[in-house]
Amino acid sequence: MGNENTIIMIRPDGKPGIMLPLTQYEAAKESIIEYFLTKSQGTIEEIISSAMNRLKDSHTEDLVSILSSVILDMEARDYITKLSYKNPIEYGLKVLHC
Repeated sequence: MGNENTIIMIRPDGKPGIMLPLTQYEAAKESIIEYFLTKSQGTIEEIISSAMNRLKDSHTEDLVSILSSVILDMEARDYITKLSYKNPIEYGLKVLHC
């Protein structure tokens, strides 16, 4: 069960995702949003690479997995949207008030 210090992410297919400390989730989400402030779209690899550079001082293990999960959560919450469904899949920012 989650508490006010954690978030249970959701996936676009509606299934529950992983549980993550809220501070880690917010940091990952902000780094993803920062990517979209300079680019209108990007592949998941580009977004993760950019976010990892922004979070380079983070001592979080498996940062790629966390960022991938946060991207899926943001898609499920309708903050970002898939712009293409063929490889490489590209995402775009849907709303700025997330």
